[in-house]
Amino acid sequence: REVKDHLNYEHRVFNSEEFLKTRAIGDQPFYRKVLETYTFHSFLKARLNRKMDAFARLELSTQSEEDRLNLMFHTPRRLTMEKMASKRFSPQHMVSRRMVISMPNLQDIKLPEGPTRNSSLRRIETDVGKRKMSVKMPSKPVSTFKIPEIHFPLMFQCVHSYYTDFFNHLSKAINTLPPDNSALLARYFYLRGLISLMQGKLLNALADFQNLDKTDLRIFPTELVRKIVETMPPSERSQADRKPELKRLISRVMEKQREVVKIDDHVKNFELPKTHMQLDDFVKRIQESGIVRDIDTIHRLFDALTVGE
Repeated sequence: REVKDHLNYEHRVFNSEEFLKTRAIGDQPFYRKVLETYTFHSFLKARLNRKMDAFARLELSTQSEEDRLNLMFHTPRRLTMEKMASKRFSPQHMVSRRMVISMPNLQDIKLPEGPTRNSSLRRIETDVGKRKMSVKMPSKPVSTFKIPEIHFPLMFQCVHSYYTDFFNHLSKAINTLPPDNSALLARYFYLRGLISLMQGKLLNALADFQNLDKTDLRIFPTELVRKIVETMPPSERSQADRKPELKRLISRVMEKQREVVKIDDHVKNFELPKTHMQLDDFVKRIQESGIVRDIDTIHRLFDALTVGE
């Protein structure tokens, strides 16, 4: 089960040497032979392709809530050193609950209305013949959504009640918003879908994410929807298939995933470089290792290692 801790899903790399170090010294020759088998290679491909097979279902059913949420909301990456240490030496750490989720990358989305200005009026100057005209244009209003405050202990019943209040608060905002404000409406649907997901109401979550097709497709969480579909119980999946809009959504997302798997189905073993490397190759190797992902940080590391050369 520790194999996934040494996988880099983004670059489809398995760090076999790091995995072997986690085995007892006397067992390492046995595991080294296992890693070379066709069966293990197929197992690796299934993990990297996020195949929902018997192993994945077993692991999902025995994971803590924190690990299930990490699997759902993020592209799986190698564990940090702190996480590995806590996992190895302090099993109690694994029962901690993750109570808060955020909306990733929404700050990167540029709205079509243009930037909001602090002033209430904008001045646009145009030349008409030899005269200048000044036209005052009102700026777009800023919309603020206040989430319900958290003022209770993190107990299951209190958290469950908070999610219910949050859902109702968002529903009220959606119902009172003019339908022509699609950008803001999409963000309400996105947030309400996340709340439904935290409540375990997968069909409601899919319905809200499906509404992004009609409002703002740029923030549609393809990976999240795919993971929801893969982890749905058979009874809920059959309910979703009976709803034409959800069935089309599921078909589109899963077909896109099958195309990705067909294009990229390889597994690469990570190896430490034995020769000098240029910058591009150095960046690639560092990202494959899972040490650092940010390119600017890797460039600084390269500069530090090549001073005077």
